[in-house]
Amino acid sequence: MDDYSLTVFLASAKTLNFANAATILNLSPSAVSRQIKRLEDELGVQLFVRTNKYVELSSQGETFRKYAVERLDGVNKILEEMTSLDGVVSGELTIFASVTACFTILPRIVAQFRTSYPRVFLKLISGDSAEAISHLTDNIADIVIAAKPSRISENLEFKKILETPLVFIAPSNESSFSDQLEKQPFNFDQLPLIIPNSGISRQRIDEFFISNRINPNIYAQVSGNEAITALVSLGCGVGFLPKIVADSSSSSRNYYIMEGMPDLGSYDVGLCYKRASLHKKSVKAFVDSVCN
Repeated sequence: MDDYSLTVFLASAKTLNFANAATILNLSPSAVSRQIKRLEDELGVQLFVRTNKYVELSSQGETFRKYAVERLDGVNKILEEMTSLDGVVSGELTIFASVTACFTILPRIVAQFRTSYPRVFLKLISGDSAEAISHLTDNIADIVIAAKPSRISENLEFKKILETPLVFIAPSNESSFSDQLEKQPFNFDQLPLIIPNSGISRQRIDEFFISNRINPNIYAQVSGNEAITALVSLGCGVGFLPKIVADSSSSSRNYYIMEGMPDLGSYDVGLCYKRASLHKKSVKAFVDSVCN
Protein backbone atom coordinates (compact mmCIF):
# COMPACT_ATOMS: atom_id res chain seq x y z
CA MET A 1 0.00 0.00 0.00
CA ASP A 2 1.61 3.29 -1.10
CA ASP A 3 0.67 6.94 -0.86
CA TYR A 4 -0.38 7.05 -4.51
CA SER A 5 -3.05 4.39 -3.95
CA LEU A 6 -4.31 6.33 -0.92
CA THR A 7 -4.60 9.48 -3.03
CA VAL A 8 -6.62 7.60 -5.65
CA PHE A 9 -8.83 6.15 -2.91
CA LEU A 10 -9.52 9.55 -1.31
CA ALA A 11 -10.44 11.13 -4.64
CA SER A 12 -12.80 8.23 -5.33
CA ALA A 13 -14.26 8.45 -1.83
CA LYS A 14 -14.94 12.15 -2.32
CA THR A 15 -16.62 11.93 -5.71
CA LEU A 16 -18.19 8.44 -5.37
CA ASN A 17 -17.66 8.31 -9.11
CA PHE A 18 -14.55 6.72 -10.62
CA ALA A 19 -14.84 8.77 -13.82
CA ASN A 20 -14.92 12.03 -11.85
CA ALA A 21 -12.03 10.88 -9.68
CA ALA A 22 -10.09 10.08 -12.83
CA THR A 23 -10.64 13.63 -14.10
CA ILE A 24 -9.33 15.10 -10.83
CA LEU A 25 -6.27 12.83 -10.90
CA ASN A 26 -5.62 13.08 -14.67
CA LEU A 27 -6.04 9.33 -15.04
CA SER A 28 -8.34 7.09 -17.04
CA PRO A 29 -11.42 5.68 -15.26
CA SER A 30 -10.09 2.17 -15.82
CA ALA A 31 -6.81 3.08 -14.11
CA VAL A 32 -8.71 4.36 -11.07
CA SER A 33 -10.88 1.25 -10.99
CA ARG A 34 -7.82 -1.03 -11.18
CA GLN A 35 -6.09 0.88 -8.39
CA ILE A 36 -9.12 0.59 -6.11
CA LYS A 37 -9.47 -3.12 -6.87
CA ARG A 38 -5.78 -3.67 -6.14
CA LEU A 39 -6.14 -1.83 -2.83
CA GLU A 40 -9.22 -3.86 -1.88
CA ASP A 41 -7.40 -7.11 -2.68
CA GLU A 42 -4.44 -6.03 -0.57
CA LEU A 43 -6.64 -5.11 2.40
CA GLY A 44 -8.99 -8.06 1.98
CA VAL A 45 -12.09 -5.87 2.35
CA GLN A 46 -14.57 -4.13 0.06
CA LEU A 47 -14.01 -0.37 0.26
CA PHE A 48 -16.86 0.57 -2.09
CA VAL A 49 -20.33 -0.82 -2.64
CA ARG A 50 -20.93 -0.82 -6.39
CA THR A 51 -24.27 -1.17 -8.19
CA ASN A 52 -25.46 -0.25 -11.67
CA LYS A 53 -26.94 2.98 -10.26
CA TYR A 54 -24.47 4.21 -7.67
CA VAL A 55 -21.15 3.81 -5.84
CA GLU A 56 -20.83 4.41 -2.10
CA LEU A 57 -18.31 3.76 0.66
CA SER A 58 -18.73 0.59 2.67
CA SER A 59 -18.40 0.70 6.46
CA GLN A 60 -14.82 -0.55 6.03
CA GLY A 61 -14.27 2.19 3.45
CA GLU A 62 -15.40 4.87 5.90
CA THR A 63 -12.93 3.58 8.48
CA PHE A 64 -10.13 3.37 5.92
CA ARG A 65 -10.78 6.94 4.73
CA LYS A 66 -9.94 8.28 8.19
CA TYR A 67 -6.71 6.29 8.17
CA ALA A 68 -5.78 7.47 4.66
CA VAL A 69 -6.29 11.14 5.57
CA GLU A 70 -4.21 10.83 8.75
CA ARG A 71 -1.42 8.94 7.00
CA LEU A 72 -1.09 11.35 4.08
CA ASP A 73 -1.18 14.35 6.40
CA GLY A 74 1.56 12.78 8.51
CA VAL A 75 3.73 11.87 5.53
CA ASN A 76 3.43 15.33 4.01
CA LYS A 77 4.37 16.96 7.31
CA ILE A 78 7.45 14.77 7.78
CA LEU A 79 8.61 15.26 4.18
CA GLU A 80 8.27 19.00 4.46
CA GLU A 81 10.23 19.10 7.70
CA MET A 82 13.00 17.01 6.16
CA THR A 83 13.21 18.98 2.90
CA SER A 84 13.10 22.33 4.73
CA LEU A 85 16.07 21.66 7.02
CA ASP A 86 18.21 23.91 4.82
CA GLY A 87 15.78 26.79 5.41
CA VAL A 88 14.44 26.71 1.86
CA VAL A 89 10.68 26.20 1.44
CA SER A 90 10.01 23.12 -0.68
CA GLY A 91 7.58 20.23 -1.04
CA GLU A 92 4.27 19.86 -2.90
CA LEU A 93 1.31 22.25 -2.93
CA THR A 94 -2.05 21.27 -4.44
CA ILE A 95 -4.33 24.07 -5.63
CA PHE A 96 -7.92 23.74 -6.82
CA ALA A 97 -9.41 26.40 -9.13
CA SER A 98 -12.18 26.75 -11.67
CA VAL A 99 -11.29 27.04 -15.36
CA THR A 100 -11.99 30.77 -15.19
CA ALA A 101 -9.71 31.23 -12.17
CA CYS A 102 -6.96 29.31 -13.97
CA PHE A 103 -7.00 31.89 -16.77
CA THR A 104 -7.76 35.10 -14.87
CA ILE A 105 -6.38 34.83 -11.34
CA LEU A 106 -3.72 32.14 -11.11
CA PRO A 107 -1.21 33.26 -13.79
CA ARG A 108 -0.10 36.38 -11.93
CA ILE A 109 0.01 34.93 -8.43
CA VAL A 110 1.62 31.65 -9.52
CA ALA A 111 4.32 33.48 -11.49
CA GLN A 112 5.11 35.58 -8.44
CA PHE A 113 5.15 32.55 -6.15
CA ARG A 114 7.34 30.46 -8.45
CA THR A 115 9.92 33.24 -8.58
CA SER A 116 10.13 33.36 -4.79
CA TYR A 117 9.77 29.62 -4.09
CA PRO A 118 11.13 27.63 -7.04
CA ARG A 119 11.52 24.42 -5.03
CA VAL A 120 7.80 24.08 -4.30
CA PHE A 121 6.12 21.68 -6.74
CA LEU A 122 2.68 23.00 -7.69
CA LYS A 123 -0.14 20.61 -8.57
CA LEU A 124 -3.26 22.16 -10.09
CA ILE A 125 -6.74 20.63 -10.08
CA SER A 126 -9.48 22.28 -12.13
CA GLY A 127 -13.22 21.80 -11.81
CA ASP A 128 -16.59 23.27 -10.89
CA SER A 129 -16.16 26.18 -8.48
CA ALA A 130 -19.14 24.92 -6.45
CA GLU A 131 -17.00 21.92 -5.42
CA ALA A 132 -14.02 23.97 -4.27
CA ILE A 133 -14.59 23.90 -0.51
CA SER A 134 -15.19 20.14 -0.49
CA HIS A 135 -11.72 19.69 -1.98
CA LEU A 136 -10.36 21.27 1.20
CA THR A 137 -12.50 19.34 3.65
CA ASP A 138 -11.74 16.07 1.86
CA ASN A 139 -7.97 16.82 1.86
CA ILE A 140 -7.65 16.73 -1.91
CA ALA A 141 -6.31 20.30 -2.16
CA ASP A 142 -4.25 22.47 0.19
CA ILE A 143 -5.62 25.75 -1.17
CA VAL A 144 -8.64 26.57 -3.32
CA ILE A 145 -9.47 29.66 -5.36
CA ALA A 146 -13.17 30.14 -4.70
CA ALA A 147 -16.04 32.47 -3.95
CA LYS A 148 -16.40 33.14 -0.23
CA PRO A 149 -19.13 30.83 1.12
CA SER A 150 -22.16 32.41 2.76
CA ARG A 151 -21.18 30.44 5.87
CA ILE A 152 -17.60 29.39 6.43
CA SER A 153 -16.42 26.71 8.84
CA GLU A 154 -14.41 27.84 11.85
CA ASN A 155 -11.46 25.73 10.76
CA LEU A 156 -11.23 27.48 7.38
CA GLU A 157 -9.67 30.84 6.50
CA PHE A 158 -10.57 33.05 3.53
CA LYS A 159 -8.43 35.82 1.99
CA LYS A 160 -10.08 38.10 -0.56
CA ILE A 161 -8.41 38.67 -3.94
CA LEU A 162 -11.18 40.40 -5.89
CA GLU A 163 -14.91 41.14 -6.00
CA THR A 164 -17.19 40.32 -8.91
CA PRO A 165 -20.87 41.16 -9.55
CA LEU A 166 -23.40 38.63 -10.78
CA VAL A 167 -24.82 39.30 -14.23
CA PHE A 168 -27.24 37.91 -16.80
CA ILE A 169 -26.07 37.15 -20.34
CA ALA A 170 -28.08 36.64 -23.54
CA PRO A 171 -27.10 35.28 -26.98
CA SER A 172 -25.88 37.86 -29.48
CA ASN A 173 -27.51 36.13 -32.43
CA GLU A 174 -31.22 35.75 -33.16
CA SER A 175 -32.97 33.23 -30.93
CA SER A 176 -36.46 31.86 -30.37
CA PHE A 177 -36.92 34.27 -27.45
CA SER A 178 -35.38 37.41 -29.01
CA ASP A 179 -38.71 39.23 -28.87
CA GLN A 180 -38.87 38.70 -25.09
CA LEU A 181 -35.46 40.34 -24.69
CA GLU A 182 -36.87 43.59 -26.10
CA LYS A 183 -39.45 43.87 -23.31
CA GLN A 184 -38.83 45.28 -19.86
CA PRO A 185 -39.32 44.28 -17.15
CA PHE A 186 -38.33 40.79 -18.23
CA ASN A 187 -40.80 37.98 -17.67
CA PHE A 188 -38.91 35.22 -15.86
CA ASP A 189 -41.96 32.96 -16.12
CA GLN A 190 -41.36 32.74 -19.87
CA LEU A 191 -37.72 33.67 -20.49
CA PRO A 192 -35.70 30.41 -20.71
CA LEU A 193 -33.00 30.41 -18.03
CA ILE A 194 -29.74 28.50 -17.72
CA ILE A 195 -28.56 28.45 -14.12
CA PRO A 196 -25.98 26.62 -11.99
CA ASN A 197 -27.20 23.56 -10.12
CA SER A 198 -25.39 24.55 -6.91
CA GLY A 199 -23.15 27.14 -5.30
CA ILE A 200 -23.49 30.77 -4.26
CA SER A 201 -24.88 31.94 -7.61
CA ARG A 202 -27.65 29.36 -7.36
CA GLN A 203 -28.46 30.46 -3.81
CA ARG A 204 -28.74 34.09 -4.91
CA ILE A 205 -31.02 33.41 -7.89
CA ASP A 206 -33.25 31.08 -5.82
CA GLU A 207 -33.62 33.74 -3.13
CA PHE A 208 -34.61 36.26 -5.81
CA PHE A 209 -37.25 33.94 -7.27
CA ILE A 210 -38.72 33.14 -3.85
CA SER A 211 -38.81 36.73 -2.58
CA ASN A 212 -40.52 37.91 -5.79
CA ARG A 213 -42.83 34.89 -6.03
CA ILE A 214 -41.51 33.99 -9.47
CA ASN A 215 -41.98 30.57 -11.02
CA PRO A 216 -38.94 30.61 -13.32
CA ASN A 217 -38.78 28.99 -16.73
CA ILE A 218 -35.59 26.97 -16.21
CA TYR A 219 -34.27 25.52 -19.46
CA ALA A 220 -31.23 23.84 -17.91
CA GLN A 221 -29.38 23.43 -14.62
CA VAL A 222 -25.70 22.80 -15.25
CA SER A 223 -22.46 22.17 -13.43
CA GLY A 224 -19.85 24.86 -14.02
CA ASN A 225 -20.05 28.41 -15.35
CA GLU A 226 -18.37 27.40 -18.59
CA ALA A 227 -21.38 25.22 -19.42
CA ILE A 228 -23.62 28.26 -18.95
CA THR A 229 -21.64 30.38 -21.42
CA ALA A 230 -21.68 27.52 -23.93
CA LEU A 231 -25.45 27.03 -23.81
CA VAL A 232 -26.16 30.76 -24.00
CA SER A 233 -23.82 31.02 -27.00
CA LEU A 234 -25.90 28.33 -28.70
CA GLY A 235 -29.05 30.37 -28.16
CA CYS A 236 -30.61 28.01 -25.62
CA GLY A 237 -31.50 30.66 -23.07
CA VAL A 238 -30.39 33.46 -20.76
CA GLY A 239 -27.59 32.67 -18.31
CA PHE A 240 -26.71 33.87 -14.83
CA LEU A 241 -23.09 33.89 -13.65
CA PRO A 242 -20.23 36.00 -12.20
CA LYS A 243 -19.10 38.89 -14.42
CA ILE A 244 -15.47 37.74 -14.27
CA VAL A 245 -16.56 34.56 -16.06
CA ALA A 246 -18.66 36.43 -18.63
CA ASP A 247 -15.77 38.76 -19.44
CA SER A 248 -13.08 36.09 -19.76
CA SER A 249 -14.89 33.26 -21.56
CA SER A 250 -13.57 32.30 -24.99
CA SER A 251 -17.16 32.42 -26.31
CA SER A 252 -17.88 35.95 -25.02
CA ARG A 253 -18.33 37.26 -28.58
CA ASN A 254 -21.46 35.11 -28.83
CA TYR A 255 -23.34 36.76 -25.96
CA TYR A 256 -23.74 40.11 -24.19
CA ILE A 257 -24.32 41.24 -20.61
CA MET A 258 -27.94 42.27 -20.24
CA GLU A 259 -28.98 45.70 -18.96
CA GLY A 260 -32.00 46.33 -16.74
CA MET A 261 -31.73 43.00 -14.93
CA PRO A 262 -32.16 42.59 -11.15
CA ASP A 263 -29.14 43.49 -9.04
CA LEU A 264 -28.28 40.28 -7.19
CA GLY A 265 -25.14 41.70 -5.62
CA SER A 266 -21.51 40.69 -5.80
CA TYR A 267 -19.34 38.17 -4.05
CA ASP A 268 -15.73 37.94 -3.01
CA VAL A 269 -13.28 35.60 -4.70
CA GLY A 270 -10.08 34.59 -2.98
CA LEU A 271 -7.94 31.94 -1.31
CA CYS A 272 -9.49 29.47 1.09
CA TYR A 273 -7.50 27.03 3.19
CA LYS A 274 -7.55 25.18 6.49
CA ARG A 275 -6.14 27.21 9.37
CA ALA A 276 -4.33 24.10 10.58
CA SER A 277 -2.56 23.78 7.23
CA LEU A 278 -0.50 26.93 7.87
CA HIS A 279 1.99 24.70 9.69
CA LYS A 280 2.85 23.48 6.20
CA LYS A 281 5.51 25.91 5.04
CA SER A 282 4.47 25.79 1.38
CA VAL A 283 0.87 26.74 2.26
CA LYS A 284 1.96 29.64 4.45
CA ALA A 285 4.41 30.82 1.79
CA PHE A 286 1.68 30.82 -0.87
CA VAL A 287 -0.80 32.68 1.34
CA ASP A 288 1.81 35.25 2.31
CA SER A 289 2.89 35.66 -1.31
CA VAL A 290 -0.65 36.44 -2.46
CA CYS A 291 -1.95 38.46 0.48
CA ASN A 292 1.07 40.52 1.56
